[in-house]
Amino acid sequence: MIKIGYKLVKLSPDKNHLLSLIIYNWKACVKYVIGEEAFPAKGNGPLCVFTDLEYVKPYIDEYLSYTIVDRCKIYKCSYIPSESTKLWYTGSFGFNEKVGFFPEGTVLADSVTLLEEITI
Repeated sequence: MIKIGYKLVKLSPDKNHLLSLIIYNWKACVKYVIGEEAFPAKGNGPLCVFTDLEYVKPYIDEYLSYTIVDRCKIYKCSYIPSESTKLWYTGSFGFNEKVGFFPEGTVLADSVTLLEEITI
């Protein structure tokens, strides 16, 4: 079942692409294109989505450094919920690194489609 949520992404350093917000390992990073379905990078866990816009601003204010906030973009998105309850990504040395912290209002998704940019 497709649901609607909100996805935080960042502009690439060249400002030509939308990328995973927090992932710095290029093997795990997802490139997003507005209107196209995006999937986790091969060998990585599901994607994170906020269920409601009310959870986005507190997360940005509390957890993102100024270097990321300047490039951070919020998109309304459609997503397919994941059955997984764990998040992981392939680390720099090829090992799976589990992520145990989920901000309030976060759900895991098997795919995400960016619909429109939101300004708050």
